[in-house]
Amino acid sequence: MADAGNGVSAALDWRRYVFINTDLSVHLKRLPEGGWIGLDAVTWPEPHGIGLTDSVLWDEGGRLGRAVQTLLVRER
Repeated sequence: MADAGNGVSAALDWRRYVFINTDLSVHLKRLPEGGWIGLDAVTWPEPHGIGLTDSVLWDEGGRLGRAVQTLLVRER
């Protein structure tokens, strides 16, 4: 689920831009609980071709951690 933040929070039109995550950092404060993981993600693309996706991870027990992705942003 941590890798889905970029697609879930797509801030640009998929038909006009590509935004590829070049890395993924996941920081957890505890092990996941239960069978579901959710995320609340936001993406900030910048005009110079770099962007950032920041995701808060949740499970049945509450806030679980954070995932951050650096993006390469280009027009198609």
